[in-house]
Amino acid sequence: RYIELRVEDHVTPIRELKRLLDMKYAYILMGRSRRKAEEGCLEEALSLAEEAVARSPGLDSVYLNLGGIYYRLGDRASALEAYREAIRINPMARGYLKRVIAQSLGLEEEFLRRL
Repeated sequence: RYIELRVEDHVTPIRELKRLLDMKYAYILMGRSRRKAEEGCLEEALSLAEEAVARSPGLDSVYLNLGGIYYRLGDRASALEAYREAIRINPMARGYLKRVIAQSLGLEEEFLRRL
């Protein structure tokens, strides 16, 4: 099984089913985006990351991924905007961003202060 969904007890089961499927698809797109970024195909990675955001804009992780791609592309303003949205959705993302992502991408101190 790839996904097991039980939404029959939800007030709006069809809407909940769509939300959960969109979330699952967003994670799949994020995985593809990360692989493309690792391969150095940043424009393709960006397109996939943007699609993941469109699918599930309530997930902080899609914005963390998007921010990382923008950062690698040199678009600091868009990276900052994406990271701020991730933090707005989930304030705990700030700590993850500063501990994990900052090291893996080599985020500059000045950039981190602007979060």
